[in-house]
Amino acid sequence: MILIADIIAIGAVVSGALLCLAAAIGLARFRDTVSRMHASSKPQTLGLMLTLTGALLHVLVHGTRDTTTLGDLGLLTLIICFALGTAPIIGNRVGHEAYKEGLIDDANLARDDSSGCRG
Repeated sequence: MILIADIIAIGAVVSGALLCLAAAIGLARFRDTVSRMHASSKPQTLGLMLTLTGALLHVLVHGTRDTTTLGDLGLLTLIICFALGTAPIIGNRVGHEAYKEGLIDDANLARDDSSGCRG
């Protein structure tokens, strides 16, 4: 049972690290603000969640059931919830401000859902 949990934890941490690497490459390679916003919010948040879930699983399996371990588990859970609560909101606000400022490459948009939003 411990071996299976360790394999799952390692897989989650490695997958999360690869997603974070993909987000970093996307931030460096993409041209406009919306593309960079997408790269910084979606894969980065999922990568963080996977990495922290792997750490959470490792602490659950190998940690003792004392106050310190329970505090670590609570802190990891709070970090995951905080990332899920803030990243989409920040991405939405950055995209909206970029659209208002005209920092979006309109020629590369597949469709424009915010018509009439520019002020």
